Amino acid sequence: MQVTETLSDGLKRAYTVVVPAADIVGRRDRRIAELGKTLRLPGFRPGKVPATVVRQRFGPAVSAEVLEESVNEATQQVLTERNLRSAGQPRVEVVALPEPKDSTAKDLEFKVELELLPDIALPDLSALTLTRLKAEPAVESIDRALGELARRQRKLEPVTEVRAAEAGDVLTIDYEGKVDGTPFAGGSATDADVEVAGPGFIPGFTEQLAGLAPGESRQLQVTFPAEYGAPELAGKAATFDVTAKALKRADIPAVDEAFATTLGFEGGLTELRDAISGQMQREYDQLSRLRIKRQLLDALAAQAAFPVPQGMVDAEFEQIWQRVEADRKSGQMDDDDKDKDEATLRAD
Repeated sequence: MQVTETLSDGLKRAYTVVVPAADIVGRRDRRIAELGKTLRLPGFRPGKVPATVVRQRFGPAVSAEVLEESVNEATQQVLTERNLRSAGQPRVEVVALPEPKDSTAKDLEFKVELELLPDIALPDLSALTLTRLKAEPAVESIDRALGELARRQRKLEPVTEVRAAEAGDVLTIDYEGKVDGTPFAGGSATDADVEVAGPGFIPGFTEQLAGLAPGESRQLQVTFPAEYGAPELAGKAATFDVTAKALKRADIPAVDEAFATTLGFEGGLTELRDAISGQMQREYDQLSRLRIKRQLLDALAAQAAFPVPQGMVDAEFEQIWQRVEADRKSGQMDDDDKDKDEATLRAD
């Protein structure tokens, strides 16, 4: 086997490899002989199939198999003999390929391109100083969490008096949405329960339900967010024709011993508060671990400078970009990034 280095630039290496035709023929003939000892063909005794018959029937397939094995083994030999640590799968390009029917025609020649893993000097770890933050749930935070938990456990009671809807009420409505006067898919519903001034709808939709009484109708004017999940609606103005049908009042339970018991906390409100405090503490501790991990990586990066294989950078970028695109499609981008175009996001 003849190996010629054609590129040595930083972490990049390239080689031209030539495997003599005689090696290919010898390997092919040995493989054909092995098959002749194991094949069962009509008219021949088991293990007594002549090489000429095996070559006639299976020659192209055997040649293809031998060529693939030769390329793989030669590539591995190049790496081993030169003690090369490849940063990824080497790229192989065949230049001259012997014909399956006549492997003696010419040698097997191919190119190997790869990037090497860099040599990294271990920094002085004893000089690193890190700060771990410690936070504990405040009483006010626990109280807010209890209030939100109680709100999710609310019961809706019909409002018998005749009055307009107020913030926090739940209004049963029929609605139809239109863009440029034309209804759009998914923009209509009947008997939908909507919390007045509550979350979960297009910004400005639920707020405009305040003051609407059962039996009344109203047209709402809204604008879809620029990062809305349906691209055909993103950033567009829309109208919703709304008819109120019934009004309900949210009965939020008091946060007391009975409330805790209904949630399965036999120890009462104290046990419930401890459970919420423990969950918040675990979240704080997780954030602290993530912060100190980032702090450690930044400190290591500042002390350990080394070149990075471009192929690894590109692969990492593609994984990150796939997550960014998924967040864009689902409307979950950060406020700082949601209005940026693709070119800006890629540059960031």
